[in-house]
Amino acid sequence: MSLSASCYGLQTIIPFIIVTLVLFLNIKGSTQISREFWPKYWESDVTKGNFPKNSSYSLNLETALSNLSTVSYSHIFSNITVGTDDDNKVYALYECRKDVTLQRCHGCVEDATLNAVDLCYASVHPKECIVIYEECMLRYANRMIFSKMELLPNYTTCAGVKFLMDGGALHGGVKSNLESLIERAISENSSSTKYFGVEKAKNIVGRDLYFLVQCTPDISRTQCKKCLMNAFNYTVESCARDARLWGQFRGPSCQMRYDDEPFFNVSLLDHNVIIAPTPFAPDVSAQPLPMVDEPISMKFGQTRMPKFMQYGSNNILPLYLI
Repeated sequence: MSLSASCYGLQTIIPFIIVTLVLFLNIKGSTQISREFWPKYWESDVTKGNFPKNSSYSLNLETALSNLSTVSYSHIFSNITVGTDDDNKVYALYECRKDVTLQRCHGCVEDATLNAVDLCYASVHPKECIVIYEECMLRYANRMIFSKMELLPNYTTCAGVKFLMDGGALHGGVKSNLESLIERAISENSSSTKYFGVEKAKNIVGRDLYFLVQCTPDISRTQCKKCLMNAFNYTVESCARDARLWGQFRGPSCQMRYDDEPFFNVSLLDHNVIIAPTPFAPDVSAQPLPMVDEPISMKFGQTRMPKFMQYGSNNILPLYLI
């Protein structure tokens, strides 16, 4: 082949490669921009059994997740039981962070219900799974998980950069503020602020820090404190003691976070503010599927689960709403 022929071939293929790359980047970019909610952590337990597609457990799970998605239009927490046969009975629940709007709560729960089965897929479909987002948490199992304080599975994340001029002040400030916030959260009695607290502390290591603690509302006050103290040990000892400017703990029954940037609805810092979620009217005319990265494809025939299923079946038991 002559040199001119080789050059001609390169001139022909290079524009094609450039156009293909630009299209790929545009598609990936639009997918990431369009996706509003991102799962941060998920874990499945294959030791609790698994289920094949189109089995009774699979259908019960589909029904449970669909109902939870619908209920999240008007509640920040709910649980449900679907099925009568013990081997195929599904227990499922979700909880949203109490400072988010119902609209964001629903958006987060809907995303979780659409993607949980795929996220927790591990060569088989396990019967137990938990998926955690920034705004919400969703879990399901083939055993009773309601009104039980559970510490596992959990995850702790800390800031990647240390505050070098710490001198122990960060650890002490985070420790004292979280201790007082835990006591305040477990003493709240109203349903809107039960087991929930936020705080802003000024001038810790020369900057403001923001704190949040929360437990699921179905556990007892004693269980909530035990869970938060467990979270406290992870967050304070793993992150603050190591001079990390932010730290976060998430688990099935509680969560805790501190940060040097506001991450919650700061209007709640006025402790006279009562959280009173207002249900919003969903647009049922046309609700397209959310943009999802390719690795996260939906099961159940690649279709959106049906909305607004009624609690008419004796096999469907909504147990707790808030």
